[in-house]
Amino acid sequence: MNIKIQEDSRTFREFYPDPAVRHQVHYSFAHSFLPQYVQQNPYAFFSYILRQDMPGGAMEPTRFIHSQWTMFEKMAGMVQRESDPFKDGMVFRRVSDLTMSTQEAGGRPVALVQMPMPEQPLEAFFVAVTLLATPAHAESWPRDVQARVFTLEAEFSEHAGEGKTGVVCEWAKNGDHRNFGFGIRAEQDAFLRAVKAALQSPVTPAAAGYTPPKDGASATTTLRAGDDPPTQPQSSQESIKPWWKIW
Repeated sequence: MNIKIQEDSRTFREFYPDPAVRHQVHYSFAHSFLPQYVQQNPYAFFSYILRQDMPGGAMEPTRFIHSQWTMFEKMAGMVQRESDPFKDGMVFRRVSDLTMSTQEAGGRPVALVQMPMPEQPLEAFFVAVTLLATPAHAESWPRDVQARVFTLEAEFSEHAGEGKTGVVCEWAKNGDHRNFGFGIRAEQDAFLRAVKAALQSPVTPAAAGYTPPKDGASATTTLRAGDDPPTQPQSSQESIKPWWKIW
């Protein structure tokens, strides 16, 4: 039996008119849900969008990230699950200013997510999910292939999100947040060049490492020897909760 799918396409601001809620949703998707989702199975994430030998072929990147957005909203309790999708159909919510494209950086495949324009500090302009494998012969990728998740985050300023620069950061597989300590123009090509540089110098330490609070422990910020404090303050205790605990 086929399931009837109805598409609801609006801008991020139209879906979430409340600025406080909009900030939580924007931050949670880019900084919590997406890095965790990718690191559970990088092989599967990239197979969906790059492997033509999959049933039905590779999925169009923006449609794929919209499907993950729908999953995020339902798992976080922001929208109700359909009680009987076979009878009532399903609503596919497409955030029109959320897109994804496939790129390359340093000989590695990159899924580049362009987020809705940041309005507050720490919100991401871009998320670059980078597979640590070559883009050729995707069918031969090892099942345990690893990935790195980079973000370009809006800086603290008088008019956050309206500026033209962002801070290059990374979410490590163990949950650490690494601030590389430098800003670049909030443009796709500039960010991809920064990702390439990070991939080619994997042993270069970030300017600062940030570990979100875990049960029974406090958050920690670690400065590397000889480095100045990070130029971008860390987020509040509320905004760094795991995405499924915010609501």
